[in-house]
Amino acid sequence: MSLKAFHKFFISVAILFCGWLTWSEYRIYTRTNDPEAQLVAGVTAAAVILLVVYFVWFLRKSKFLPP
Repeated sequence: MSLKAFHKFFISVAILFCGWLTWSEYRIYTRTNDPEAQLVAGVTAAAVILLVVYFVWFLRKSKFLPP
């Protein structure tokens, strides 16, 4: 497995994990109204957005997507 392929795999797993954590913490927040769960959900949602933007940038830099 090349380094590029491993990097794409690793970022994909990070996006999935952060998405799952966002969903999980949001469910906790809606059930308990815990502000800490809301904060974690918001931070991980921002992480998902940033990871997706980075992933698209990396694919374009790697010449897998047109500019």
